[in-house]
Amino acid sequence: MENFLVLILFFGLLIGGFASIIYSSYVLVMAIRSKFWVKVPVVEINFEEEERRETERDFDGKTRFVKVYILTAGYVYEYNGTKYWNDKIYPFSREKKFYYRFFIDRFINSLYKGDTIYAYCNPKKPLEACLLNKGIFYGIIGIVGGIFSLILIPLVIIPFLF
Repeated sequence: MENFLVLILFFGLLIGGFASIIYSSYVLVMAIRSKFWVKVPVVEINFEEEERRETERDFDGKTRFVKVYILTAGYVYEYNGTKYWNDKIYPFSREKKFYYRFFIDRFINSLYKGDTIYAYCNPKKPLEACLLNKGIFYGIIGIVGGIFSLILIPLVIIPFLF
């Protein structure tokens, strides 16, 4: 029975490692692609925030409810004389999560460059755009974590199977 639980843990970590690598690769590719996009002014923008309760585990394993704030944005930008609409904040995400309400205002203020907010538009597909062309760090960390899960953790678990 004990070997069976170790085996389930082993395959769970393998699946989690693969999932982490796949999703993080997507994040990394989208973040790198967006670095070559054109900076265009946002003509109109609308921010919406939503308050949610999510469950989270403490370090001691206890589950607790946490209040989070989700920010979404819809915006109109102009590229080559044509107006387009998009709702992506990052090239890989439509929303941004905050644990404290005051960070939302700081984030929105950080988007302004003078009196203007800029978006990053794919010149080959102008419908593809984002407000922030960041995320390379998140992609790399996710891939490293996935590789760690695939290689090192199973090496620690395999001795318990025999």
